[in-house]
Amino acid sequence: MLARLQRSEHANAFLLDRELEPGDEPVKLCLRGGRPVEFRKRPDPAAGPFEVVGESVGFFRFDPDVAARLAAAVEDHVESDRLDEPHEEAIRDLVRADPEAFGVEDVTGLPWIEIDFPADLERARREVLPRLADSPGDGGAW
Repeated sequence: MLARLQRSEHANAFLLDRELEPGDEPVKLCLRGGRPVEFRKRPDPAAGPFEVVGESVGFFRFDPDVAARLAAAVEDHVESDRLDEPHEEAIRDLVRADPEAFGVEDVTGLPWIEIDFPADLERARREVLPRLADSPGDGGAW
């Protein structure tokens, strides 16, 4: 997945898994015209319509300008005492302000898992790790 970010044609890119697990836990990445237009666990319906709703893998690529804007957005969240909001909200601010600045790399079908709970760790050992071990890799992309 990291090789996909490294080789992306987009200076600012999200990884998207179209096999979205149901529920409020996954952070949804919503696309229109191939561009992210919404990014949060519970997308705002007013931001739609969406052509694609998938799960954000949680790895990103940001160019220096967007990274600086993200740092400023995080600082604004801290200064305005929005400390209970998830970190994705600062990224969402950037996406909503300028969707054209972002692209997406589709990683649907690649083995990955977010490990938040003991059951996730067991699933990672049982299902994901064997797929990684059997994977031919990425041909030395690094």
